[in-house]
Amino acid sequence: VVSTQSTGTFDLPGSYSQMFPYPCWLNDKYLFIISRTLPMCMVISWVYIVAMSTKRIVYEKELRLKEVMRVMGLGNAVHWWGWGITLLASSSITNIFLVIILKHGRITIYTDWVLLYLLLSMFSLCNIALCFLISVFFVQSKLAAVVSAVGFYTSYLPYTIASLQEENMDFWMKMTASASSTTAFGFGMLQIARYEEQGIGLQWDNFFLPPDNAQQFSTLHVFIMMVADFIFYILLTYYFQQVLPSNHGFASKPWYFPVLCVDT
Repeated sequence: VVSTQSTGTFDLPGSYSQMFPYPCWLNDKYLFIISRTLPMCMVISWVYIVAMSTKRIVYEKELRLKEVMRVMGLGNAVHWWGWGITLLASSSITNIFLVIILKHGRITIYTDWVLLYLLLSMFSLCNIALCFLISVFFVQSKLAAVVSAVGFYTSYLPYTIASLQEENMDFWMKMTASASSTTAFGFGMLQIARYEEQGIGLQWDNFFLPPDNAQQFSTLHVFIMMVADFIFYILLTYYFQQVLPSNHGFASKPWYFPVLCVDT
């Protein structure tokens, strides 16, 4: 336009461009791979613990020690509290070592270690309640150990399907899938892995937020579902312990006894 409207020669103004400033991003292929395998590895690490814990509980029943203590006046609540404290104490030591391995092994570099320990501890409580539930159905310790190990790993299989269809799952579908504690824990470890990919890790300020803006399922919802799973396992344990017939002279209640308790 300038050259057509004038007879002189002019130098056109120069242009200068540069990239928009953005923090450095590291393409860590190992972290990308571990984000897909971390949930499975963490669940597998509990298979032996669940099997041995269930075996110890049933072995006491197999030797009829539980019935002897009940004859002496020991209540069921005290019995389960004793096992719960014992198993939780041993699981707490295991969780401490797991946190040390994950942090110093540079697998979860940025995640807050307190949140990581709380997630592992909540999963331990769910596993203890699951051991209680499985132990109610058996009187042979070795059989109970095998079934608990297989059942525990089988309960993780819904997560493998959910992780493949995650983009097509809405919020309530994820909440429903998290009715299994292993699936809920898998979602929790997946979110930690995604925060690690972003270079920020799971922190207290993003605890209530999903790692992906397109999703609504956050780590808070994982904790809520794991607490609900723990309560559900405990209620099922109490119910089946009252309903299933005993081989040692203790009377069982009818299957509809919760209705009777409400009526009274």
